[in-house]
Amino acid sequence: MGALVDAVLIPFVVGLASSAIVVLIGVRSIKEYIREGERRRNLGLLPEFWSTPGGSKVFNVVFGAEWQGREGEIEPRFGYAQAYGVSALIDCLGAVFDTRAVVRLIVVKKTDRLSSQLFEENLVVFGGEESISQFGAISKALDVPYYQYKLDLNSRSFETPASRPPREVVCSDTKDGQLIADIGTVTRLVNPSNRRLLVLFNGNYGAGLLGGVLAVTRNGPLLEGVKSTATAQQLLVKVPDISNNIIDRTHTVEAVRGWVEFSPPAGAFQRVTSGDAGLANRGMQPTAQRSG
Repeated sequence: MGALVDAVLIPFVVGLASSAIVVLIGVRSIKEYIREGERRRNLGLLPEFWSTPGGSKVFNVVFGAEWQGREGEIEPRFGYAQAYGVSALIDCLGAVFDTRAVVRLIVVKKTDRLSSQLFEENLVVFGGEESISQFGAISKALDVPYYQYKLDLNSRSFETPASRPPREVVCSDTKDGQLIADIGTVTRLVNPSNRRLLVLFNGNYGAGLLGGVLAVTRNGPLLEGVKSTATAQQLLVKVPDISNNIIDRTHTVEAVRGWVEFSPPAGAFQRVTSGDAGLANRGMQPTAQRSG
């Protein structure tokens, strides 16, 4: 009788336990699937912008360290805008790549020349010629649609180059020495030699710079039109309703021009990364490294 019980009961118990394990794994998989679906919905088109054709999750983030002598400008808080922008960028990359992104922060002086090694990974530059001198050389070599061809401290504007008729000028708004609306750009390019991203942020003043960052680090309508397969795209944004020359990460950002595709001149990326566009091959070490 004992042998008969063992022959019937043991397989039954083992089968029941196996079924429970299968059900447990199934429930866990379903929960993970639901969580992943929710995460993707919350991200919207952010992965479309930040996912790289080459698959790299390493981002070199370059920003300027010098703001002295800017006290007489309409909006002197450029460092504040960069700090908020870098923070928003790190949070965004951490979410997009599920904490597997590596962000290297590189602080440069205005006259520092960017190393060609920075282009070996995804490169994000918080620009403006007034903070990084080589930013202008990069922008002009790549023939970006909107760039600051006028750097007057009190009336900066974004313009299209003469090679892009009709020529257009887009200005920030001021009143009684205060900035009330600013303009910014986001330029996304894919390096054809290694399929790494080059992202350029620019603004007439700090508010426009941060506005450009917010446009592509928050899930929202400004991302509509982004194509991960596009060679080069640019978004022109406006930051309205500025009070006391300052905005934060919750501020409204509007599109002036939606995502425009453009084609850099032949060999432009090679010239930029090799130093022919004013970039030196002098090495520079990151000041900090942080996993997303």
